[in-house]
Amino acid sequence: MTYTSPTRAEAAEQTRQRLLRAARAEFLAKGWRGSTVRSIARRAGHSTGAFFAHFTGKDDAWEQATGFLTPDQWAKDVLKTLSDGNEVTKTGNSGMNKEAFK
Repeated sequence: MTYTSPTRAEAAEQTRQRLLRAARAEFLAKGWRGSTVRSIARRAGHSTGAFFAHFTGKDDAWEQATGFLTPDQWAKDVLKTLSDGNEVTKTGNSGMNKEAFK
């Protein structure tokens, strides 16, 4: 049997998926406030540098891992929507779903 190493893109995607699984596990176990970039990276077996190669920060990891905005992001989106003269027409799950605005 011949072993073929993954391409860089495949390896990067594998790392990203490990980080996402670790982020979900951390957020579930410790909640938003108790989870840190370092704890997510460690759980995934990677460095914080690897984390930041795939995410801009904990907010980004949260959104990609859960599909929901953080409360702060949600509030900013609501204020922007209202300041643009639009109505907030749908709040989604717990008011934090990223698809909440039309």
